[in-house]
Amino acid sequence: MSSEKQVKICVSCSHENPAYAQRCENCKSIVLNAVTVVPEDKGTYANSLFVNGVPAVLIIVFLFFAVRYYINRSEYDPTIRIKDIDELEYVLKSEQKPVLVYFYYKSYDRSPKYMLPALDRLNYYIGTRIPIYRYRFQKDDDLLISKYGKADGTFVVFNKGQPVKSMSTSSFFKIKDPSNAGQIFLFIRDELNLRELNRFEETELEYLNSETFYKKVIEAPNPVVVNFTRSSCPAANRFRGFYKAMANSYDIYADFYYVDTSKEKEIAGLFSAWATPTVIIYNNGNVVGRYNSAYSDQYTNDSRLFGYLFTLLVDDIML
Repeated sequence: MSSEKQVKICVSCSHENPAYAQRCENCKSIVLNAVTVVPEDKGTYANSLFVNGVPAVLIIVFLFFAVRYYINRSEYDPTIRIKDIDELEYVLKSEQKPVLVYFYYKSYDRSPKYMLPALDRLNYYIGTRIPIYRYRFQKDDDLLISKYGKADGTFVVFNKGQPVKSMSTSSFFKIKDPSNAGQIFLFIRDELNLRELNRFEETELEYLNSETFYKKVIEAPNPVVVNFTRSSCPAANRFRGFYKAMANSYDIYADFYYVDTSKEKEIAGLFSAWATPTVIIYNNGNVVGRYNSAYSDQYTNDSRLFGYLFTLLVDDIML
């Protein structure tokens, strides 16, 4: 830190002279005023860096988390979080209807990143039919963890305070995919008392060509599901049985068709459906969802399809 010093200031040219000067070193004037100069303390380099750098770092950190929150936020209002085991017991005892609770861990469980958006989506549409909650395990929840704890999260349906059935998130997509919402919906479908639909006539599983595709898909007034397949593809042939089963289960929700990509190359190229099997869902002539390849069990295939159809059909599947 600099200390104060004595100087003499020239009245004529304001030059700063040493304390012992008799004349001004600049203009040789003898009119000098003795003054005490206290230099400004600018501090050390580290102190300057701290004072000037910390606010900038804080602003950058704030912007980072704000952008991260904006990107990761759900487009729907979040489900209600149960804070502790006492509140959980109160909710399970007070609810008169079945309840869905999503259990997950705080630290090493990665499932909330892709499950919470799907859960919020379901809660937005059917939260009035079946209350949906989320519970993050606490340090003293050993008993709950032993019952419902899975390393990747668990869904549990309770009825009158008792667990009815559960499902681990290990079979879900590890990304924010509409199929996750579809799979949760299929898991709780039996608890919703859905009405029967008579909106669509039963659809024949026929092959479409360039002449019939436009009329039955693009001009269709209801959702349409098209399986792009070819007979030379082993995976497409295996998926064909699953696709027929899906059509039998959901033909009241949408019309189901095939397209042979080896014959209808123009249609396959128009929708980039060369990889088979590829399932594309249309609504009012527009593509609203698509997924490639098939899984080896009916439940997973159903959940993928229903995940994309869910928001289109939610008004019709509710009572």
